[in-house]
Amino acid sequence: MTIYCTPFRGSDKQTTGPSTDSGFETLDQVVEAMGPPAVAYRAMVIYGEGDDRVVFSRVLFCIDGAGTNA
Repeated sequence: MTIYCTPFRGSDKQTTGPSTDSGFETLDQVVEAMGPPAVAYRAMVIYGEGDDRVVFSRVLFCIDGAGTNA
């Protein structure tokens, strides 16, 4: 399964870029590589404490203007 990486602002939860393939196949692989997340849910893990954060998830949160998800 593809795990997507999406940058977002912690203050308003708005994405700041498109969701991209993270290169990981499971959320467990993300945690093994990056350490404990700031927030963890069943289908996503979130890293970052300030306004600039990133979510790794099984779902797309943002598709670019061309609709290509790149």
